[in-house]
Amino acid sequence: MKETKNEKDLSTVEITTRTHSRLPLTDGNERRESSDKQAPREGQAQTCGIIISSENKTVNDATVVKPSFSFSRSLRLRLKNEFQAVYTQGKRTRGRTMTLIVYYPPENQEFKAGFTVRKKFYKRAVDRNKIKRRLREIVRLNQNKLSQNIWFVVHAERGILNVSWQMLSDEFNELCGRAGIVN
Repeated sequence: MKETKNEKDLSTVEITTRTHSRLPLTDGNERRESSDKQAPREGQAQTCGIIISSENKTVNDATVVKPSFSFSRSLRLRLKNEFQAVYTQGKRTRGRTMTLIVYYPPENQEFKAGFTVRKKFYKRAVDRNKIKRRLREIVRLNQNKLSQNIWFVVHAERGILNVSWQMLSDEFNELCGRAGIVN
């Protein structure tokens, strides 16, 4: 077989190693090179997603208190007896697309919220889950305005799936005002 200009005999080619390749460290672990993250521009600091001008001021992260908008599992009604207590002893406030059932538990327990959608109205689990996600998000965004020693259930009524986000949010705030759970 003849060698052409562009072909080389691979058996005679010396393999060279790169000096910038990842090599194991002394403890045997491989590490990637750290990527340089871009710092904020000079004269500006970014805190809580807001750019604050700091021409003659210093921004201290310890002074900035970030509000907690999380909605963890501990804030949700999950047990059957919790839902039963709210349904049997709670006060109902009915709206066009949802019903708010408020219960004041004994022993000053913390804020909890539950969400229900009837299978009779929405046969598909996809629709029921979508409604619950939307309601959970509305409660999550408004939980800092609500009393902290209550349990409540937001029960979806027929037609809630076709309502806009703004109308759902407005109706929830109206129901909370009528129920007297807004701080």
